[in-house]
Amino acid sequence: MTNWKAFRIDSAETWYQYDCVRIVLNGTVNFWDSSNESRIFCVNRYPFNTWEKGDIIEIDLDELKYWDNMDDINSVSMVRRATTTGALVAVSSSVEVQQALRRAQLSGERFEYRIEKTDPWTGDYRCETVAYDPRR
Repeated sequence: MTNWKAFRIDSAETWYQYDCVRIVLNGTVNFWDSSNESRIFCVNRYPFNTWEKGDIIEIDLDELKYWDNMDDINSVSMVRRATTTGALVAVSSSVEVQQALRRAQLSGERFEYRIEKTDPWTGDYRCETVAYDPRR
């Protein structure tokens, strides 16, 4: 089960001596030792090292409660960039993506389909997005 909560990044800085990224949040999160912290540490690699002040990220609070407050988070299944257009459309094929995009265009609604994958062995990250916003 997941319990995603959105936070705005108040600051993000790379700590080269520890090879991690320190991210200060606009709220607090709970860790396994019951500590409440307004910051998290992530590994110094993509996508974590590209996040900046003002970005909105989502944190899975159910997963985070099993981590120590000094551990480096290394997975987008626990911390990820929040979507910019609200709810994502669940689709399973490129044909369904095209159909959902066409419905959004005809109705004048916003549409975004995004898939993010991180290879668990190499840490390589891949993101594909199809988006439509009639206001742009």
